[in-house]
Amino acid sequence: WMENVVLPWMQIFCGPVIRNPPPERSALHSPMSAMVSPVTHASSDPLVSKAERNGSDANADLWQQRIVLFTNQRFAAMRINEMWEMILYFPSTEPALLDLRKCLAKTGEHHLLVEYLNETFSKRLLTPGANTKDILVQYSCTIGALCVVDPTRIILKAV
Repeated sequence: WMENVVLPWMQIFCGPVIRNPPPERSALHSPMSAMVSPVTHASSDPLVSKAERNGSDANADLWQQRIVLFTNQRFAAMRINEMWEMILYFPSTEPALLDLRKCLAKTGEHHLLVEYLNETFSKRLLTPGANTKDILVQYSCTIGALCVVDPTRIILKAV
């Protein structure tokens, strides 16, 4: 999806990504270049054309990495905010939990999930008047959901 939708859209929005050296310029394109120095061709200087080509490739790759990271961070944040509901309906939300696992593996934002769960449990479960049976059912669903998100169970130990 990222390769087929987002990156082509970015190229339309930001302009095409130049992956080849610029075309040869003549004195007609720039009157000042004819007065200052003779015409230089990008293809005649292998160092300049190689640097330009590597620079544009590196810039395109850098933007692609930024977009992928940003998309994964936003998606992980969205899924973390939905974590309470995913735990409530645990067995049926396993695909969403697997998506969260993939995003957390790419972003390393496990601490945000731990913070969210600790805050949510203190607000919703660890309050006077909460039914003990509901608390135990919620914790058992949490264990199952966190085992899907983190098979190493490090997050489970932190929560």
